[in-house]
Amino acid sequence: MSQVIDTTVHNRQLSEQFYTWRSAGQPLVLATVVATAGSTYSKAGRHLLIADGARYAGLVGGGCLEGDLLTQAESVFATGMPQLVTYDMRDAADDIWGMGLGCRGMMQLFLQLLDAANDWQPFSDIAAIMTGTLPAAIELVIAAGASPRHAGEHAVLRSGVFCATDPATLTEQPDGLQVLRWTVMPAPRLLVLGGGPDAAAVVNGARELGWHVMVCDHRETLLEAPALSRADERVCLAPAQLSARVDLNRFDAVVVMSHHLPSDQEYLRQLVTGSHAYVGVLGPAARRAELLKQLGLQASEFGARLRGPVGLAIGADSPASIALALLAEIHQTLKTHPNSVQVTA
Repeated sequence: MSQVIDTTVHNRQLSEQFYTWRSAGQPLVLATVVATAGSTYSKAGRHLLIADGARYAGLVGGGCLEGDLLTQAESVFATGMPQLVTYDMRDAADDIWGMGLGCRGMMQLFLQLLDAANDWQPFSDIAAIMTGTLPAAIELVIAAGASPRHAGEHAVLRSGVFCATDPATLTEQPDGLQVLRWTVMPAPRLLVLGGGPDAAAVVNGARELGWHVMVCDHRETLLEAPALSRADERVCLAPAQLSARVDLNRFDAVVVMSHHLPSDQEYLRQLVTGSHAYVGVLGPAARRAELLKQLGLQASEFGARLRGPVGLAIGADSPASIALALLAEIHQTLKTHPNSVQVTA
């Protein structure tokens, strides 16, 4: 029976599991989605990591394909040779393995061995990007054809413009060389300004999504609360010190929730010049309007994009449901209006 280590699909937990296995010296098989057609659970560039003992981390087929991929990985473990596997479920009359998947799509995956001999590449480089602060592109050779390259060879492209919605592309040269290229984005970074009791639900929810979370507050006793222990960083500072002590450009999203009007005003004043994809302030619309009025920003670009009340309209009425609505709105914003990142080597 297969043992699912982690079926969450966000990059952070996948990379953390990878580091655990790598530090133990375990050989792995990396399955990378190369191409899809029709309705599929994953798109090109998604990964599954397979360890011996029928253990795996990640999810590419919603649980439908993983069992067979474990079987396919056995030959890769045994021979060290990469393998291209295709699952075509577009024929309505074709009951794959008697499972009746009904996905009506095609998915092609590239399986390759990762071990000490190749420094667990390419996933060592992929995981470093996932846990870093700057995006990059990966080029992976799927088929060498008549070229001097070899299947499984990869390159990291660290210069250029990268966006979370960049589609993966599979190109084929006249000599038969096939190369998959996709963008790897670091985990989203959320800055929570305010460490009150309701911040814990936001922190915990964001960490479940695999985001990196920092909480700042001027009240040390709030920051030391066990409820905030899952935050990656907790920084005690006066609101006026925020930009001097924290690199605000590190964050994709910021939510201001100190429940202290002067503090919120000072936080917002320092966020005006930022380019964060999402900035929100907790509280009713009238409170947001009052803060913008005090800052003289009612008609500014910042005033137009400042969210408040925060969160999707789901009838949230508790810390947990408010956090759910807020994180869903941030997630939607990052996915539908992501910032393009210019990176120079």
